[in-house]
Amino acid sequence: MNRPRFDAYSKVLLTIIAACLVWLCFGRSHFVARVDAQTSQPLQVRYQTVWAENFVLVDENGKARAKFGCQAGGSPTLTFDDGKGRDRISLGLADDGTPSLVLVDGNGQPRVVLGVAKWDDPRTGRSVKTEPSSLILSNKGGKIIWKAPPR
Repeated sequence: MNRPRFDAYSKVLLTIIAACLVWLCFGRSHFVARVDAQTSQPLQVRYQTVWAENFVLVDENGKARAKFGCQAGGSPTLTFDDGKGRDRISLGLADDGTPSLVLVDGNGQPRVVLGVAKWDDPRTGRSVKTEPSSLILSNKGGKIIWKAPPR
């Protein structure tokens, strides 16, 4: 019966990570509204709540580098782009609330999956879904080279 507590912690963790990324990427200077006439110091505007469906962080050239938003089913996802239009890191929740972290190589092949993953088992031809507490490592060809639990 610890599962609901685990899901709640996952959502809180995603929210904290997203807030830190927004703060780090935008910094304090982007929240400046005006300058104090006497001290020439910037005055800050603080917002209690920001409502949005998606946040897209761009580099100095306007390329999307990170995205925080909701998938079609409403599940939150945080992805990091390599600058060439390919998602390399993805942290998110599935529609049922189970978390996952996926690290992808330069060819688009998932190399590390922590949490829930779905794939077709080449030995049996069946679709497989891992447990939320699983870890999968694969080689550049997509073959699983290590996993835990070993089922």
